[in-house]
Amino acid sequence: MKLRYGITLGVTVLALLGFLAWNRPYIPDPARLAEKALSAGTPKDRVQAAVELSMLPKGQETIPHLRRVLAESQDAEVQVAIISALAGFRDPECAPLLFRAMADNPDAAVRQSAYAGLLRVFGGVLPADPVYRAEDAPDQRLAVTTQLRGHYEALAERKAGVGLGFTGDQK
Repeated sequence: MKLRYGITLGVTVLALLGFLAWNRPYIPDPARLAEKALSAGTPKDRVQAAVELSMLPKGQETIPHLRRVLAESQDAEVQVAIISALAGFRDPECAPLLFRAMADNPDAAVRQSAYAGLLRVFGGVLPADPVYRAEDAPDQRLAVTTQLRGHYEALAERKAGVGLGFTGDQK
């Protein structure tokens, strides 16, 4: 009788382990998706890869790839998708990239998305002055972005006791 229960238990355990191994959720490789978001043949494929990358769980594997795609991509739709993901993760280390996009990205939708993302990262805290407008002239955007950068740097230092890592010119 003992042998029969032992065999039954062994088969049950093996079946359970097989089931768990077989039904593991597939999580795509963030590095592969980031590369595809940067170099796929068509804009549609690059955007699709960016969206898939942005839907991966937050973690040490995902966030650096999101930042890389934001820094290197020339596609406005890809940049907007990545900004949305980074803002959703409330990643303060992406702030320099967001400020850069606000100041000198050629696409107004990306600039506006970067501003909205920055607000989300910092919990919607907004100084009364200056007012940022994505459609303003480049020199005006740069001046406002520089002022906002100083505001958020001070806020980050007060909240976390650390800076955002700005050094010198943001370009």
